[in-house]
Amino acid sequence: MALSVRGTATARVHTPAHASSPPLVHPPGVPAAPASTCGWSRTCGKSSHRQARKARSPLRHASSGRLVCGATATSGLGLFPSGIQQARVQLPAVILQIEASQLVSDASAIDLIGQALQGGCNMVVLWDSASNASALYDAALRVQEVLRGRAALLLVDRTDIALAIGAQGVLLTDQGVPTVLARRMMSGGSALIGRLVVDERAAVAAAADGASLIVVTGPGGTAPSPAVLAASRANQISGSAIPLLLGVRAASAGGAALAAALEAEVDGVAFSLEA
Repeated sequence: MALSVRGTATARVHTPAHASSPPLVHPPGVPAAPASTCGWSRTCGKSSHRQARKARSPLRHASSGRLVCGATATSGLGLFPSGIQQARVQLPAVILQIEASQLVSDASAIDLIGQALQGGCNMVVLWDSASNASALYDAALRVQEVLRGRAALLLVDRTDIALAIGAQGVLLTDQGVPTVLARRMMSGGSALIGRLVVDERAAVAAAADGASLIVVTGPGGTAPSPAVLAASRANQISGSAIPLLLGVRAASAGGAALAAALEAEVDGVAFSLEA
């Protein structure tokens, strides 16, 4: 199965067979990629041209030695014409979505974040379904200790906590503040402001509002349909296309629906530990 990433060689993604490996990087049943399909990286800023370049070497999974899709280590900031730093999204984007309570109840969850980084993850999204600000704050600090600047950290909706811990941005849902307000709160272009959407209309609106990235998911965290992904891409009206990612959070989101969605033209994937 191929993940079609715009402007790059087709990147294949793979799930190691052993249970301890991070399940987010590659959907089940996908074979390991040959070296010729790995090692491409791209960064995107709204005021810069989209570009692709070959990485010096593909990443390998630390425990299996198998090739996984990797990205080069590049700066995540660009410049607005006024000289203000603008956040960039490293592409192809491979995002781990994790619940704050998992880091408290499951001692192995924090180790899986480290494994995910070795497997090609370049962004972590942390959320808290229990609306426990203290737990989210503590979990975010723990994640930052593991990331050590190797991947961006985004918090779902909690712009205040993201600011308090120095996270790289937020991923906003329908319950979050407007994109423009979140960017203003987080010091303009230096933060990543993502939007989580479930249909093409919301995706197009997020692009027009200046989102740094858009994660499209299906109802209940399932895989979105290829038609929704295609329309979300085609109907963008901004001057330069905003990175569009496939998001899957539900544990039952695998199978044919996910396989079909992965054939769509997207800039990356966002998986949870359960998916």
